[in-house]
Amino acid sequence: MPQDVESLITDPALALAVKALLAVVPAAAVCGLLTGGRRGNRARAGFLLVLGGTALAAAGTRVITGVGTHTDGTGSLTVTAWAGTGISFALAGLLTAALAAGDAAYAALPAHAPGWRRWARIGLVGVSVIAVAAPLSTGGAWALAAHASTATGTDADLLALRPAGSSVPLIAAEIQASDTAGRVLILSGSDSGLRVRLWRGDGTQLTDVTPDVLAAQLAARTAAETTVAAGPASTQADARLATTLTDPADAELADLVARAAAGQDEDVADALAAHGIAVVLLTDAAGDELTASTRAGLEATPGLEQLARTDSGTSWRVAPATAVSARVTLRAADGTATAVPATAAGATVVRTTLQADTGRRVLMLAERNDGAWRATLDGQALQTTTVPDAAGRWRTAFIVPAGGGELVVTHGTTLGTIASRGIPVIWAITALFALPLRRRRSTV
Repeated sequence: MPQDVESLITDPALALAVKALLAVVPAAAVCGLLTGGRRGNRARAGFLLVLGGTALAAAGTRVITGVGTHTDGTGSLTVTAWAGTGISFALAGLLTAALAAGDAAYAALPAHAPGWRRWARIGLVGVSVIAVAAPLSTGGAWALAAHASTATGTDADLLALRPAGSSVPLIAAEIQASDTAGRVLILSGSDSGLRVRLWRGDGTQLTDVTPDVLAAQLAARTAAETTVAAGPASTQADARLATTLTDPADAELADLVARAAAGQDEDVADALAAHGIAVVLLTDAAGDELTASTRAGLEATPGLEQLARTDSGTSWRVAPATAVSARVTLRAADGTATAVPATAAGATVVRTTLQADTGRRVLMLAERNDGAWRATLDGQALQTTTVPDAAGRWRTAFIVPAGGGELVVTHGTTLGTIASRGIPVIWAITALFALPLRRRRSTV
């Protein structure tokens, strides 16, 4: 279970009854260890799976995979791997051992035995049904609750399987879905200062926080002496993550926000465009002086055109004077820059066709140069380079020859590639093992 039963069932008596039904599985699994023969071997193999799954769950809760936000939005904390995968393996092992015990007991009772043996056989069938149905029904109840979760208030403790609604204005969502894949800079006032977030979609995307994308940046974004040490979940839930702006992209963006909030800075719009930012959204906070002063500064900043005030807040379009506000840009030899189509649907993949040109060009991504980005033109790998601008050296850039062809930009590590290719293989092997094949009879 992702969380305790009490988060789904408010009645204490009913929650206790559900836990008692769930306890049937481990109790029956222990009985499986008392059986002998082939059934006993299956039960012991199930307990090996239990030990492996428990070890995986324990190890996962001690591996930091990203930086998250508290459900009340007051600060950041480190996020560890989910223990659910290991617990699922452990539950599969318990069910294996429990069903082996039930099979042994069912075989020991005669099929047409009178008296208590008949009732014992019926009771054994009922226990087996409970052992399988209890985890499935409880997990199904959680899935339904997560499907209907609004991810706000008390529902914030439940995993939301879908967004409750768009948190960005409609025009910003259209820009995000366009070829430029412009991002939205979210500014929110808080007691500790101005909170800054950068969104590709309605909120933080899964590809922004998975280890393959963030792990390479996590060390640069947090100081070693301030990072929360890996430990029990209860300790990490109460801990706040202190971050230092040692990452060049974070430091530059924080400086841009401060300059935009002060107003009258003519270079802010061009610098925001280098981060792929197309819209700036300031969330409303009635009576907050910081929000009011930030709104006044943004209104006075050249290159920021106010769009509208909606339930999400006040939004401005980034209209740079010389730069191009896009996630991927192509700078020609004469210095002119054009946007390269890169829809927001592919957060780590860009695939388009480039036309031939007269000279060498530079392909620039509004992404950190973490060493995991790769670019090819008609299958030929492109050489990495440094962004020629004084600011923005953190950006990923490639040298593009004069010829045209199909451009493919991807992000990934060797371990991530192996895992993505290995998952279908594991599914195929699992399906083969699950086939009900009949054994060939042999005579002696």
